[in-house]
Amino acid sequence: MSAYRSMCVDDGWRKLGFEKKPTYELLREFINERIGSENLHPLFDAIIREVAGHCGQSGHTIGRRVGEDATDRQSLKHDKEAEYSGYYKHCGYKVDVAHDMDDPSLVLEYTIMSINGDEGKCLIPSHQRIVSAGMSTVEWKIHGKYTTYANIAYCETGKIHIVYRIQDGWVYNEVGGVGGHRAPVPAVPR
Repeated sequence: MSAYRSMCVDDGWRKLGFEKKPTYELLREFINERIGSENLHPLFDAIIREVAGHCGQSGHTIGRRVGEDATDRQSLKHDKEAEYSGYYKHCGYKVDVAHDMDDPSLVLEYTIMSINGDEGKCLIPSHQRIVSAGMSTVEWKIHGKYTTYANIAYCETGKIHIVYRIQDGWVYNEVGGVGGHRAPVPAVPR
């Protein structure tokens, strides 16, 4: 319902191509029954590809500077698939969102996951989908849950400057990660 309300503010429905303001039921039926949850992400991907293409043709770039974070969403009481989170103290899901840092309202990629899921595992697939949509990323801003050995190595070898704050209590690990490789000291200022 809140998505419907936000679409009605400032004639947002006109930006979606409607000639007159649609009813809540029309949008609900269109998204839930005609598009369906299985087709929502492919539709989103197609829209982002189009936006990236149009921006490129007009000399604008999107996706060069990306920020990624996850947020919790409380589920409806009758949702049997939702899990309980002791951290958030409710049942629900997490939505991992990668957005353009120059226009934070522009979502470039999203992943819906278990509320107890590891959002750090979303960085690499999110980047791959953003690249497949025709964008080239040079900077990625993340927080502590994304700063895994795999994500740091992926970004550094891909020439993506990652920006993150070292977590409180962080300790240098002499042993390193998988295979006993020595972990580099991050060159990111506090």
